[in-house]
Order: sequence, then structure tokens, then C-alpha cells
Amino acid sequence: MREPGDDRRVRLRRRPIPQRIDREQYAPYHLAVIANVVSSSTSQVYLREFGIGVNDWRVLSHLALEPGCTAQTVSNELGVDKSVVSRSVRTLVDRGLVGVETTPGFRRLYLTDAGVDLHKRVVPVALQRERLLLAGLDDAEVAQLLELLRRVHANLPALAAGDRTPRTHRDSTHDHSTHDHSTHDHSTHDH
Repeated sequence: MREPGDDRRVRLRRRPIPQRIDREQYAPYHLAVIANVVSSSTSQVYLREFGIGVNDWRVLSHLALEPGCTAQTVSNELGVDKSVVSRSVRTLVDRGLVGVETTPGFRRLYLTDAGVDLHKRVVPVALQRERLLLAGLDDAEVAQLLELLRRVHANLPALAAGDRTPRTHRDSTHDHSTHDHSTHDHSTHDH
């Protein structure tokens, strides 16, 4: 960090740099923006209409599919930190929407009757929001999109494993400066 009065010149790049990501051709950009807008807008709607946030809904929805699972299982399935799930579980338990059954070594989570009722009320809104998101796609395109997303989803364990693999900054097989950028322009950060 520069101190006040430090007169060293810092060059400001006022034009896009040559080696950059072409966002229109970069799948993580589209996936991130879609996920961010869906989560943010869904949270606003669900908080206003039902008094729960999007993470609370994800927990409720998962428990509707897999009663008796643990917070760790929900965390793994949703790909979110366990602390996020634990916060939602506490909120849902406090509101009487989720109950906890303690067995040796496990805290199993279940919807209560109130949780089932809330789930039933949210489902039509969730499905309507999905229809809005997929407007303009016909049934075959929706099926194709879901199949492609499932295939991308199947790659997540390899992506996560890559995050834990140490690499040097000058690994020639991953040195972006030597790649052909005619199709995709890459840089060192995701969106």
C-alpha cells in the first residue's frame, strides 16, 4: 500500500489489456452472473413473501428430498460452506420449520408440519421463477440445457481437486501467455 506523500508514479492502464477474458466466450462468467442474479432476486422474493432467505429455502428443499440427512450432507450437496447451512438450520429450527433428531454421532434434520406447509407454498413460486428464467427456450432446448448442466455439474469434483493441487506460477502447460487465444481469451481470474 502506498503511503500519503509517496511520489512514485503508478502507471494506470486506461485501455483493456491485450490478454484478457472474452466474457461472451467464457462459461464461468455466464454461470456466475446467472447464479448471482437468481440467488439475489430469489432471496428478495422469498424474504418478502415467506420470511426466508434463499439459503433457508435450499435447506428446506433438500430436506423435502432427503429427510433425516445431516447439515454436512446438505452442505456437500449444495456446494456451500457448512457454516452457511448451520445458520439456516438454526433459523429454521427457531421458526419451527425444521426439527433435529440426535442419534449417536449425528444430528438428523427433518421438516416439521409447518416446514412441509411452507415448502408447499414456495414450490409454485420457485417453478414460476424457473419458467421466467427459461422463457424463450422450447422443451427440447430446456432438456438439452439441463443435460449440459448435469454434465458440467459432474466436473465439479475435478475442479475442486484442482483447487487443492499445488502448481508453480511458471507451469508451461498452464502458462496463459503461451496459449492460442483465438477462440477463448483467458486471464488469471474467474468471474
